[in-house]
Amino acid sequence: MNDGRDYSYTYTIVPYLTTEDEDLAAIIKQWRDVESFDEDKFNQKAAAEVEEKIGELEILQSYDQKKDVEEARKAFERLNDAQKALVTNLDILERAEAEIERLIGSKVYITDKSAAARKTEITGTATIFKDESSPFGYSFDGGFPVPNEDGSVNTALSGKNQFTMEIWVNPANLNSGNGFIMKGDHQVSVKLANNGLEYCIYDTGWKVAEVSCDQAGFKANEWNHVAATYDGSTMCLYANGKEVATKKISTTVNSIDCPLGIGKNYEAGQESKQLQGRMAAARVYSRALTADEIKARYDADLGNGTSEITPASVEVVCWYDADDYRVDTILNIDKIVEAEKEAAEAAENAKTDAETAKAETKMAQEAAEASATAAEMAKTAAETQAILAEAAAAAAKAAEEARKQAEEILKNAQAEAEKRLADARQMQEQIQTLLNNSVFQTAKVKIKSVTPQKKKVKVIWKKTEGAEGYVIQYAFNASFRGKKSVIVKNGSTTSKTIKGLKSKKTCFVRVRAYKTAARERGSFCRKTTCHDSG
Repeated sequence: MNDGRDYSYTYTIVPYLTTEDEDLAAIIKQWRDVESFDEDKFNQKAAAEVEEKIGELEILQSYDQKKDVEEARKAFERLNDAQKALVTNLDILERAEAEIERLIGSKVYITDKSAAARKTEITGTATIFKDESSPFGYSFDGGFPVPNEDGSVNTALSGKNQFTMEIWVNPANLNSGNGFIMKGDHQVSVKLANNGLEYCIYDTGWKVAEVSCDQAGFKANEWNHVAATYDGSTMCLYANGKEVATKKISTTVNSIDCPLGIGKNYEAGQESKQLQGRMAAARVYSRALTADEIKARYDADLGNGTSEITPASVEVVCWYDADDYRVDTILNIDKIVEAEKEAAEAAENAKTDAETAKAETKMAQEAAEASATAAEMAKTAAETQAILAEAAAAAAKAAEEARKQAEEILKNAQAEAEKRLADARQMQEQIQTLLNNSVFQTAKVKIKSVTPQKKKVKVIWKKTEGAEGYVIQYAFNASFRGKKSVIVKNGSTTSKTIKGLKSKKTCFVRVRAYKTAARERGSFCRKTTCHDSG
């Protein structure tokens, strides 16, 4: 095109082989028909992926999630500005970043709603999420062992006893080895195997009731209700409220030394059989529920009916729902004592600095007064001798400068003293805030005796049942200002000698027992006077 203007051209070179009978337009059709790039859809997809990652941080349980918080932040920062604007739950990420550090040392428990109320810890083994797709609004991944201190769990699932195991599971896949609820491989288990849903009982060999996932209506990435029963003569397997497999047997169920695993097989050598996906509930009963009872349980969990069987029912051995859990933070006593010590030292330093500033101010005032006296003397001399007039003026000027310097020194000294005192108070307030924000249960401690000795005091108190240790605080005033603390980390210890005290000084002492739990405090306080022996 020769019109006097410059043009730019883009070419697509497409290599091809053809014959005289082939249509060139048909050959290159695949390049001519490519759809245009939809930037809006691309941005929405990128933002949705980050929103999903951030959403998993809505429930913070342990410090182990810090890496998830950091990865979510990195994923958000990789977005462009248009994609970032589409992320609607950034507040969850910001809250997680602000709160994650307080979970150092925390422990997570899922509640056993049965009468046994087993204390079931899941710290580091399972993570609970808000999950709108779940029948309970929550779900968990990973797995955990069911406590069996009283032996009732193993008894219910062995010998000639009847039992029922019930779960809600959303498998990520239908692969063999995806395990749901298992008392090892050599007792009882429900898992995926051989492209199907498998329920096993072991006596001297495996007895299996199984069905293909298609026949059972058991699907990946969907919530499925599964129940397995044994009434002493028949194994029954249910999926989503319907019986899908049975097997006639009359046997003695084997017993092995490993815990019942929810989402994980704890038998040695079988640990790879674990949950791939999420679960929302797991329950064990000490009898074989009927088909009608299984259907009622399924409907009740979906909100479509009621069930006479509840967590309080006598046949319930254990009952776990993902929506019932708690997080306990643990107070680090050593850090609190160290912070207390640093605060006391800071307060003492501030006091010393204030006294030094006061002394310097006094010296400056004296210097100012001396300068003023000198000025007065110069003035008097100037009245009698004209020759001294210039000296008097210089003295007056020096006096004024000295006065200003004294005021400046006083102002700076007072400001520094106030700052140091404010820092000390802030440190004390931070200690109190940490105490208030920590889940830390204390119990009242009865002091049996306080015996003064040479520059030391021996304190004896009554043991507090369940205590993990004691905190002994002492001071030389009734308000415990400037108190010092001594930690006894053994709940069985009932005495302690405090050394390094001043002779002839009245010492106030109080003792607190501590244990991780709710915020309550209690203590007793006594005062005594240390005397030199002999």
